[in-house]
Amino acid sequence: MTRSYRTVRDPVSRGLYWLELNGEKLAENNKQVPPELAETVFEVQEQLAELREARAAGGADELAEQIAERRTELQASMSEAQKELARNFARWDAEGNASGELTMELKSILSKIAYLRTLIRDVDRELEAAKAA
Repeated sequence: MTRSYRTVRDPVSRGLYWLELNGEKLAENNKQVPPELAETVFEVQEQLAELREARAAGGADELAEQIAERRTELQASMSEAQKELARNFARWDAEGNASGELTMELKSILSKIAYLRTLIRDVDRELEAAKAA
């Protein structure tokens, strides 16, 4: 499989490539939490810290269940963000040019997806560690 095919096939890679083509890129190391995700990011990180503490004390089952439910919510948010990305691409295709509004929207969606991916990854790691304990 060629690099170009993989880039076009993966929506996130395609979005990042489109930004690059238009002289844009996602913020350096994507350090700014999207405002609509800020509360979720902080809540999940707190829950994960509590799970680590409970695991160390030998009682993480109930917290692990809550975090597994949170993972389902995060996955639903990821699915919605991917739909937003598909709608953005459809608008790019329909309009045939790079408008500033579409570019900013694309950056926002890609940032949201990056944060959701990181949260899901962190949740998965902690749930695996809780199972192993």
